[in-house]
Amino acid sequence: MARSIAGFCAEFIRILVTLTWPVSDYVLNFLYGLFMGATKQLPPIENKILLLSAIELAAKIRTKELSCEEVMKTYVERAKIVHPYINAATDERYEDALKDAKKVDEFLASGAKSELEIARDTPLLGVPFTCKEAIGVKDMRQNSGLVRYKDHIAEEDSDTAALYKKAGAIPLTVTNVPELCMWWESANHVSGLTKSPFDITRTVGGSSDILSLPQADPKKDESGQMLFSVDSELASVNGSSEEARLHGQIPALNECLMIMVNGAVVFIPDLA
Repeated sequence: MARSIAGFCAEFIRILVTLTWPVSDYVLNFLYGLFMGATKQLPPIENKILLLSAIELAAKIRTKELSCEEVMKTYVERAKIVHPYINAATDERYEDALKDAKKVDEFLASGAKSELEIARDTPLLGVPFTCKEAIGVKDMRQNSGLVRYKDHIAEEDSDTAALYKKAGAIPLTVTNVPELCMWWESANHVSGLTKSPFDITRTVGGSSDILSLPQADPKKDESGQMLFSVDSELASVNGSSEEARLHGQIPALNECLMIMVNGAVVFIPDLA
């Protein structure tokens, strides 16, 4: 009986909130603010490099308009500013990323390849990126929020990370997930709760927080911590991009019949 009453009340509230939107939205925001406090945003972006798209940045690096080392330093500095606010990164390779960036600059200075060849072979050369922690990046944490495996380090790159590296991109961090990626909020007992770059009193969504990190809109003071991020499965891309108001790209099912991550093969039926 009690369950029936509770279910009826929950359904009644859901319908009431839906029918009275957007008024209900303002009311709920007000009530939420009473408990969580005022909206809190990140420090504004000052370096315009953080506002370039991945394509623009890759082009400026290979034409030597910007040095890869300068770009990487910019992202490392911003990541260090942002992380204490949103708790997104679970592991970082700042020093190694800077070393990789120097190697990119040395390669470009050598003239071993033309700009056209670089664009063809390594279209993301020198561009920093981040991976959802569940997607392995060699020598970085990969515990998927499980306390039992909190010290686990990926022994090799996942196929996904390896492909981005092959395209020239440089991993900078891995980012937080719910335990085993099985929840709508990026929180666990290993790395804690990740917060939204729009308002650190709000959720960033899940099962991955990586979409809190891409290129920022200066009018909204978003994180500006990362250009693009590697995600997995439908809920992560849709849910997190919705929470962060960003674009999430999912391949069509008939274009993605087999996915390999760390040697595990997942078959998706052709539904076309």
